[in-house]
Amino acid sequence: MRSLTREAQAQLKRARLTQDPAELRQAERSIKAALALAPDDYGARCAEAVALASAHRFEEALAKARALARTAPHAALPYGVMTDALVELGRYDEAVDAAQALADHRPGPASLTRASYLRSLHGDREGSIALMRQAADASVDPAEKAWCLVHLAQEQLAAGRAADARLAAERAIAMAPGFALAELTLARVLAASGEPAAAEVRLRAHLALNPDDADAHLQLAELRLADDDEGDARAHLDVAERLERAELAAGGADAHHLLDVLLLRGDRRAEALERAARDASHRRDLATCLRLSRALVAVGRSEEAKRSADDALRTGADDPTVLAHAGLVAAAAGDADAARARLRRALERRAGLSPLLARRSADALARLEKS
Repeated sequence: MRSLTREAQAQLKRARLTQDPAELRQAERSIKAALALAPDDYGARCAEAVALASAHRFEEALAKARALARTAPHAALPYGVMTDALVELGRYDEAVDAAQALADHRPGPASLTRASYLRSLHGDREGSIALMRQAADASVDPAEKAWCLVHLAQEQLAAGRAADARLAAERAIAMAPGFALAELTLARVLAASGEPAAAEVRLRAHLALNPDDADAHLQLAELRLADDDEGDARAHLDVAERLERAELAAGGADAHHLLDVLLLRGDRRAEALERAARDASHRRDLATCLRLSRALVAVGRSEEAKRSADDALRTGADDPTVLAHAGLVAAAAGDADAARARLRRALERRAGLSPLLARRSADALARLEKS
């Protein structure tokens, strides 16, 4: 039984690095087998909670983590899972409490990374960067350090520091070769740094080795759209959509990635809105609010879209991508002042935007400045 739990933990670690749903499903099978042998085994139950969070079944993960905390009040892992689930559900005040409990029980990389993300969500970019750097420095395990470095790169990119972000992403790849999120982050940094051709080379090389990486297909499609190559973009969007639908058919619980594909395609508007509204009915995290606003504006419901975009900014988050989309929605709703303010703030850190979103934001702001 313990060997099954150790196997599941290793599979969960690989799933985190590779972003491969098959690894996660293997971990779930190992956990199920371990729990069949020993339903009350604490290690297997911890792995189960982590797997549920990794599968984006956040309500279930939260319930399991709370039960674990009642069983072992001084253990740290349940508070990490609680924090992650509460953040993804948009219950940020509760997430702050859970993150503090984690820090109280076990200060270190796990608590620092979550504190960093919460700082970011509340608009404290510098605090977020500082904490994530501390987490990376404190990490001993190469995979854990690489994970911290990738998220450090993402925070630095959102702050407009493309050179710093590039160094962090490259360090992550050197630390954990084959780390999918690190490869995609470096490609995003290259594109934002004015090197879209290098970004495209990186993505195509990654896809040659990982042809079923839907996120990479989506990222490449966005690059091709920015270069006005709609044919190639459509081909990659088709692949990404097929992969995401297959994952949902196999039991995947999170349709956010499929929704991202649908929103970029622009020709599945009714389905995009139905999926976005369904997500928003049970979670209120900033990303869900933003996706709903984009789906609403795509079908002409601009006032509702603006309310949802406002909700995506309710914590004071200053992510340039969120600001850019919220600015575009405000422009569609006729709120020129809000649109100008948001788009200007987003474009001040243009390095944090994809080339396509940067172009659309700049074009929209130019039209507003003329009016």
